[in-house]
Amino acid sequence: MSEFFTLDNGESLYFEEYGAVALGETQPRITLIALHGLGGGGYFFAGVGHSLAPVAQSIFPDLPGSGFSRRGDQPITFDRFTDAVVELIQRKTDSPVALMGHSMGTIIALKVYARIPNPSLQ
Repeated sequence: MSEFFTLDNGESLYFEEYGAVALGETQPRITLIALHGLGGGGYFFAGVGHSLAPVAQSIFPDLPGSGFSRRGDQPITFDRFTDAVVELIQRKTDSPVALMGHSMGTIIALKVYARIPNPSLQ
């Protein structure tokens, strides 16, 4: 399933979702948030989403200015990416979260991990 998520600042963040909640479960065992590298998009992780669908919810956003997410008026920065992912996690997940990053996405994952004081973030 793919959709747009409206951030508090009014921007739209495109993401693809697979697994548990997308298939109708009320509570996934874990939610995987995968973050793409520079020039990439959430669709890079589609194979992972399909493979984990029976046991996990997976959410793969297109970071601002990437893929189907518009660039908007704000500058493209690591803090902007981090803000978007933190808000996505806080508003779209109720289960423990695992972060996975590829290339630039690894930097963002580390920044997200440092910002969310939640022991369920793996």
